[in-house]
Amino acid sequence: MLFTVFLLEASFSFAQVNPVYDLPKPKAFENRKLASELTPDKPINPVKRVKQNVVTHYNFHFNAQNKLDKVIRSAKAAHVDTFTRLLTVFNYSLDKTAQQQQELDSVILKANNGILLHDLRNDWVDDLYLLMGKSYFFQKKYDSAYDVFQFINYNFQPREKQESGMEKSIGSNLNNSGNVYTISSREKKLSLHQSTRNESLLWIVKTLLEQGLDDEARSMMETLGRDVNFPKRLRDELTEIKGDWFYRKKQYDSAAYYLEKSLPVCEGNTEKSRRYYLIAQLHALSNQPEKADTAFEKAVSITTNPVLDAYARISQIGLSTTGKDRDQRITENLAALIKMGEKEKYQTFRGIIHAAAATLERSRNNTTAAIRLLVSSNQAAGNDAELKNTNSLAIAEMAFESRDYPLAKMYFDSANTVGHPQEQKLNAQKTAVTDLVKYLDLVKTEDSLQRIAGLPEKERADYLTALLKKMEKEKDAFGNPSVKKSGGQAIQRNRFAEDQTGSLFPSGATKGEWYFNNPTLKAQGSQAFQVKWGTRPNEDNWRRSSTGAATGRNATGRTRAITETVEQDEEERSIESLAAGLPLSAKSVQESNNRKADAARQLALIYKNKLGDCKLSVQWHEIMLNANSKHPELEMVLFDLAVCCKDLGLTEKMNRYRSQLEQASPGGNFTLMLNNPAAAAQKKQETNTAAAESYEKIYDEFLSGNFGQAIALKKTADSLYGKQAWTPQLMYIEAVYYVKSRQDSTAISILQSISTLFPSSPLARKATALADVVSRRSIIEKELQSMDVVRKKEDSISWVDDSPLPKTREKLETQEKKTEKAVAVQQVTVKPAAKDTTIFKAPPPSISQPREDTAYRFNANGPHAVIMLMNNVDVVYVNEAKRALNRYHAERFAENELTVNNDKIGNNPFIIISFFPNAAEAMGYWEKTAPLASREIFPWLPADKYKFYILSPDHLKKMMEEQKPDNFINFIKGQFPGKF
Repeated sequence: MLFTVFLLEASFSFAQVNPVYDLPKPKAFENRKLASELTPDKPINPVKRVKQNVVTHYNFHFNAQNKLDKVIRSAKAAHVDTFTRLLTVFNYSLDKTAQQQQELDSVILKANNGILLHDLRNDWVDDLYLLMGKSYFFQKKYDSAYDVFQFINYNFQPREKQESGMEKSIGSNLNNSGNVYTISSREKKLSLHQSTRNESLLWIVKTLLEQGLDDEARSMMETLGRDVNFPKRLRDELTEIKGDWFYRKKQYDSAAYYLEKSLPVCEGNTEKSRRYYLIAQLHALSNQPEKADTAFEKAVSITTNPVLDAYARISQIGLSTTGKDRDQRITENLAALIKMGEKEKYQTFRGIIHAAAATLERSRNNTTAAIRLLVSSNQAAGNDAELKNTNSLAIAEMAFESRDYPLAKMYFDSANTVGHPQEQKLNAQKTAVTDLVKYLDLVKTEDSLQRIAGLPEKERADYLTALLKKMEKEKDAFGNPSVKKSGGQAIQRNRFAEDQTGSLFPSGATKGEWYFNNPTLKAQGSQAFQVKWGTRPNEDNWRRSSTGAATGRNATGRTRAITETVEQDEEERSIESLAAGLPLSAKSVQESNNRKADAARQLALIYKNKLGDCKLSVQWHEIMLNANSKHPELEMVLFDLAVCCKDLGLTEKMNRYRSQLEQASPGGNFTLMLNNPAAAAQKKQETNTAAAESYEKIYDEFLSGNFGQAIALKKTADSLYGKQAWTPQLMYIEAVYYVKSRQDSTAISILQSISTLFPSSPLARKATALADVVSRRSIIEKELQSMDVVRKKEDSISWVDDSPLPKTREKLETQEKKTEKAVAVQQVTVKPAAKDTTIFKAPPPSISQPREDTAYRFNANGPHAVIMLMNNVDVVYVNEAKRALNRYHAERFAENELTVNNDKIGNNPFIIISFFPNAAEAMGYWEKTAPLASREIFPWLPADKYKFYILSPDHLKKMMEEQKPDNFINFIKGQFPGKF
């Protein structure tokens, strides 16, 4: 064996010039001269060459190559193909390989050591460099990878003896044996170990592709393709790279051509069948169904992956052109899939196989069979939540299309639509189907009650008796039928002789509905708990508690509870109680018809507005009119009927409903909209304008604190314009007023209306949060009262002297000293940010020289605050703005501990936000906050009611003395032209 190794290594006689390396030494050899440094320029003798080749190969290259192969195998194992989409060219992702950085760094370290610790004249130096470049490539460090591959390209190209030590141009006639048509190295046919330079050229192309340099990559590929010296062993890999290039350019016909020629590169039938599947997809995208069908057939013939097999068969059916051929293919492939699913070796994939078979059935509109197969797929899916979710959504969609709304609701409720490509459509269907089931049940219930009430008395009594017996069997939570005496009296019978509480989730329960949303299940659970454990006190560790032990399983109490429950059940389950709900009188019949008409109206609106089905909308509107011809929304109903009949081309019906609308409301809005849409639109515009002006005035009255007048004006406007003219901003500030007035129920109702009427408004989330807090006001106040909390004053800031402007010089000087002292204290307490963040970092502002004609002076290096000057805003909303700013700071600037205080300058309230170390940081806060104020922080406050500026303590002091902000505003605008 040693002799064989000697001969093999001796045959690796590729002559190469010693490369000039720039690699870090291994730590253990930092202070030693390495073999690479001691390599002479003269040729190496055969014995030493063999020794160096063997050690470098098997001690370093072999292990490093195994590590790299392991990384690639791991990435391939983690790769999951989605066969309903276009596959990727390679069956692994560079994102996955880059995650294994530690292993790839180990490869680089081994290659580095292998180079430095050995004579550079051995034949494995270029191989180690290639491994190093590949490791960088798989780490997605493309710049480093490119440099390594180019190093191999330039330093390991063939050189004549007289060219040693000279720069040699590649692809040029300037060299002794130069040729502009070749850039690769000619390989010796008898040598088992070839230079890696030609391979490095391919990796250069791959690196260029990943860097997005498609033109450079294409140019190099074409050069290598025409290169007579480029070795045959690498031609298939070059072809694969060409296919990848065309794939990236979405030139699918050319991509399919080159990828098919590169099939020998694939390792085993698993990769080859996957490649055939991709080629078939590319042919299908190129409108070449015959070639696609052939490729799919080849993929099926060699694959061992049942998922690929199933989807290849489905894709083949989609290629069929004639109906007869297509139906025959569906039948054949369905039989093949079902047979595959019955085999034991495919048991793990049975869920996927049945789902694929359901797709075939669905393709020929066999909904019943498709749903049956999807249900079977869910049963066989095990823990595959994604497959179950996909199946459930498919069942829900098919049930929705076939109008089996209860089934659709059940599967919509159990499915998750988040992230689905058709999430918006599915959510709309889910919402619609919930309402449809609700109102269809109402209509069905009223029809059933009216039908029973219409029976002759004897037949009605017999029906109710039979119904009562059926209800006793179905509603008994524990499966034991009740027993009655002949007179209708309940016989006391212990139905719980054995301690069997039954399941809270019986098999007959409706699926897809949460336990706590199901009143029947909740009642069963509560009853079962009381029967088993008795009436328990609401305390921890009740099972072991001494007080609980006394009541834990008290036989007397338990018997009494059972007796009371049985008697209550028997009292409820009587013929009289059932008959009491029947519409037997004229009044109850009318009430039943009204309920039916209301439900029918809602169904008609759902079909018209949510589903766009005018035909069903007309049907339900007509059912509504038959049930209640004097419905409160009759005018709107007739309008909807006329519009839908027009869309359906039912001219006679349209004219009939138009005539009825004109009789019911001759000068109404809906009559005008039907007969003269332009005039109706103009009238609506005028009404909207008037409403906007009215509500804007109400808005200003609220903000100004004139609450009584604002509420009176709002009542008048609401009676004229209704809810359609409301704005979320107006509703929010009205709710804040009611919160301040402790009218919590009114405030909560208004806040909930914001989320209902304006779900996409930025205020919807704030309204929901505020409603939640208000609903827990008593609990929160109780907790706060029990705490020792020192609160700051609401309407003042502690470090500002708010006394009137002194009149004498002595008083003025005293006041200035007091204010300066207070400001100095504030400066001492200012804390810079705990961490170095980019929150307040801003370039120093461009500041003009202070003007001589003003009392204000500007010092960019001194502390500055951000002030929010407000105009004609009541203190209620000033405080609400403070709370909004505190929430904003908690979300965005939690690490900076910003403070928020408020006060007044004359009649103008203001909010002051912290003191930053200098003007630049204050401007940084201003630049981030001011643009967001009207959108995120307080969208309910009109933008013309406030303005943000920056100011120093001296500026604030001067403003407080002047009792007006105008001079300061003019000054600061002059310092920052165009900012404020």
